[in-house]
Amino acid sequence: MKLQQLKYLVTVVKTGFNISEAARLLHTSQPGVSRQLMQLEQELGVSLLRRTKNSIIGLTEDAQPILELSVRVLADVEGIKQIAQSMQAGEPKSVTVVTTHSFARHMIAEPLSRLSGREPLVRVTINQSSSEGALQQVLSGEADIALNSKRADNLELVSLPVFKLPRVLAAPKGHPILACSNISFEEITRHPHIAYPQAFAARRSLDEAFATHHLKCNVVITATDADMVMACVVKGLGIAILTTLSTQDIDTRRVSLLPLDHLFDPVIAYITIRRESVHNRAVMEFLQSLIPWFRQVDPRLFFLQGAAVQEPKVWPDCLNT
Repeated sequence: MKLQQLKYLVTVVKTGFNISEAARLLHTSQPGVSRQLMQLEQELGVSLLRRTKNSIIGLTEDAQPILELSVRVLADVEGIKQIAQSMQAGEPKSVTVVTTHSFARHMIAEPLSRLSGREPLVRVTINQSSSEGALQQVLSGEADIALNSKRADNLELVSLPVFKLPRVLAAPKGHPILACSNISFEEITRHPHIAYPQAFAARRSLDEAFATHHLKCNVVITATDADMVMACVVKGLGIAILTTLSTQDIDTRRVSLLPLDHLFDPVIAYITIRRESVHNRAVMEFLQSLIPWFRQVDPRLFFLQGAAVQEPKVWPDCLNT
């Protein structure tokens, strides 16, 4: 069995069993791909791929655990290369983080201040993207870390839940809803609402929660940025449902915040990396600066199969523990 054969198997699955596309990515021929896969099956003594007369249509039942282990083996090989590169004299350590605007603004600054005093300095690049776009950037190698509210569903990526973000209702001072002793879904729908676009995962999760009660928010203003949402609330244009992450710098003289734990589950923030990045020192150092309970242990333990994953902590309360 050769690493090349495992790479061919993983690539064919990644391309949706498109042999011609897999051959293009592997810089080889279609017959070459097919031949290597058949040799792998012959050596293992099991059928890995379901075939019709002219094409491959999927994996056999026996193939799934072999595919998962193949992904891990290839990731470990790439990890060996990363370790070697990091040991080269003068090699700068760098990490690219892709996240949303709110996460970038409120979560990243403090970790950067911790890294800035270290030698050699870990150079950090921050990209902003939607949650879906962030995961794609990590998968493609454009970024090393995704920090957002979406868990990856891909064998090549590993997602770890790290923070809980409770939801709160933001309302301008003197708003009638502030007089309610126990805010309900029905009460929220009676007032003009400011929200993210429907394409945003945060908006969709709220819409789904109201829909389970056969209700719909009266959205009068849509804004893509939490700061813009809050500016509209300050101006008295409506109420908004946000996470504690987006309300850190709120002017409490003009806006009140009410907890909504009785209505909504907290949003979970995930760290997502490629499997081989477990061996990237710069990535691990950044995660230690970001996540409090990583600072006393080797963070690689949390990404390895079978390692215990701690219950995500409430942010920002956990920063003081």
